[in-house]
Amino acid sequence: MGLFDRNRNKGTNPNGGANASVTDAQKLLNELKEVSHWRNSSNFNDIKNTLEKMASETNLEKKEKLNEKLGKYCEKYLKDREEAITDNTKEKRRLVEKALGYQKFMSCEIAHGQIKAMDNEKVNLESAMKITRYSKKFQDAYENFRNYPNKTAVNIDSRNQMQQQYEEHLEINVDAVRSMPKLEEAIRQNKPWGQISFPIPIVKAMDGAEKVGAVMSSRSIVTVNGKKGVFSEYSETSMEKVVENTISALPPGDIQQTLGNHFEDIVELCGALKAVDVSDGKEGLQNSTKDSLYRFINKKLGEGSIEEQKEKYKDLMDIMEMPEFESALSFMAEQAKGVGVLEKNRDDREIDLKKGNLDKRNELTSRMADALGLGYMVAHSERVKMVRNGKVIEGNFMEFVQGFDQNSKDPNAVKTLKEAVSDDAGLQRDANRIEIFDFLCGQSDRHTGNMIYTLGEPGDDGKRRITGFKAIDNDGSFLSNREHEAFRKKSYNRHIKYISGADKELAERIMKLDREKLEFYLGDVLDKKSLDNTVERLNEMKEHFKTCPMIKKEDWEKNTPAVEDLQKNAEGGTLWYIQNSLSGKFKAAEVSEEQLAKVKMARNLKKQEARKKIIQEYREKTGRGEIGKGNSGQRVKMDVKELQELENKAFNQIRDRKNSFHDKRAKTAVPQKTQETQAPKRAMGR
Repeated sequence: MGLFDRNRNKGTNPNGGANASVTDAQKLLNELKEVSHWRNSSNFNDIKNTLEKMASETNLEKKEKLNEKLGKYCEKYLKDREEAITDNTKEKRRLVEKALGYQKFMSCEIAHGQIKAMDNEKVNLESAMKITRYSKKFQDAYENFRNYPNKTAVNIDSRNQMQQQYEEHLEINVDAVRSMPKLEEAIRQNKPWGQISFPIPIVKAMDGAEKVGAVMSSRSIVTVNGKKGVFSEYSETSMEKVVENTISALPPGDIQQTLGNHFEDIVELCGALKAVDVSDGKEGLQNSTKDSLYRFINKKLGEGSIEEQKEKYKDLMDIMEMPEFESALSFMAEQAKGVGVLEKNRDDREIDLKKGNLDKRNELTSRMADALGLGYMVAHSERVKMVRNGKVIEGNFMEFVQGFDQNSKDPNAVKTLKEAVSDDAGLQRDANRIEIFDFLCGQSDRHTGNMIYTLGEPGDDGKRRITGFKAIDNDGSFLSNREHEAFRKKSYNRHIKYISGADKELAERIMKLDREKLEFYLGDVLDKKSLDNTVERLNEMKEHFKTCPMIKKEDWEKNTPAVEDLQKNAEGGTLWYIQNSLSGKFKAAEVSEEQLAKVKMARNLKKQEARKKIIQEYREKTGRGEIGKGNSGQRVKMDVKELQELENKAFNQIRDRKNSFHDKRAKTAVPQKTQETQAPKRAMGR
């Protein structure tokens, strides 16, 4: 059995597969021949002749080239005849659109055949690069066909079979071998590709473990292969998704119905909520959130006749006076704040925020570290599935790293770290390695706060030494625009040309990289532009290494002239930042508690005055009470403590319902069950 045959519960559909595609091609050719006056069109003859050649061609590489030509001919015809006027021309366009749908299906079938043809090939790096290239081609082709509107040239059985093959391919997870540890494991198995499978690990949230992170980046604590870490769901990120999450998470009732009625208005409101102030904790968040809502309503009431606008937003203002509404508002604000951070990543770093794309950069960094022998100093990250209420969702796993964190809440741990000495030869080597590695990956967010440090036992002088570190939170890498790279002369992220010496062992591994290998390690996630940028950085590194002193392993211990020169030019580098950050040299000027209290009081008074004006404007325009406090005749008689308890309870319920909502939408994990329970007719586009 091949890559697409195992896991199948039923035999191959006699109406599907290659025979079906030949039959579909013949039907399509017959339709083209029946259309009058096509003989006068050279473009039509190109389409017809290419279809005829494809129907009889058995060589996959030749068929692929013919299929590419077919796609170009169809696209050219459709572009040249965008303004179809006559019935005859419209009919021609319809048939060419149909032919283009067939061409997209054949792209899937050809890529499927190329993977299947490797069933008996030996597993090694060369064949892994080939099969992952075919895998990428197949997945892209399937998505293109699935999203194409006109699939009528392909019969339903063939579509269903292709969908089944796609699902099985994802389950086999051949892309796992892009990670060197997985590839080495596959090589050790000494099996051909037809017998290799790496199902995505399925994990469960640890019992009793609290979630960490904000609502939009909520992470569950899990274990993968004995490693403890956090799971982040691959999810779409947008203000529309924030509102959808909130509406779906709320219990049925007036609040849910009203927010749904004003969906676009609430999305606009969330654009303002992402800027809410969180500096004063939960109370500050609530007040800032309410201010944003008052401003929003005041603005809307001023966009037309005051009476008409009051009538339009009456139901929204009614629910604003319900105490439970504060919970929904706080829920939206916290999510919107999270989206705001991610949108900043999108805008500042030009990272496409499609499903899971930010978290997947953690995985790519982990892969590159493994490929270069640096897995020991970069937190492991991989794609996993998590079971939640019997359903399975995909996401990213990042391991917890043991060690000393300068941001730890344990003052004793922070004190121990700051008292440690940072002159260890191993630390100097790792600092040099991470600078070089971060440049290759285009890392834009390296600082001493996203490193976890390892300390040795006390030496003869009674002091502990930092012997190394592990880099965490590596998603700020592989940007699509080099203008946003943070590389400079003095920075956590130095440009390669300012690094005066390089670890010889790492430099030699980097010199062996090329575009083909980078595509192998990164190509399933990165777009072409991001990959091009990585290749550019690689070439800059290779050029620099031609003249840069190479430091051998033993040189780090002996403190040779090359190491001394590196130390002289250390300012602005990773080691320099570690030493100065932990020693307190970057600490802000001391400010007395009395001064801080005065500044905070002045700031709060300013906020209160602004808040009074906003609320007063709202009351004058609407004649209504404040958010969550009811109106005359509707006032909820609760004291402050009762209101707070109600709000906390409702907020937690919304959180729980949000998770339940996502569970309902999650795809069922086991393909066999999916195929057993779904109706036979499940073709794409229906």
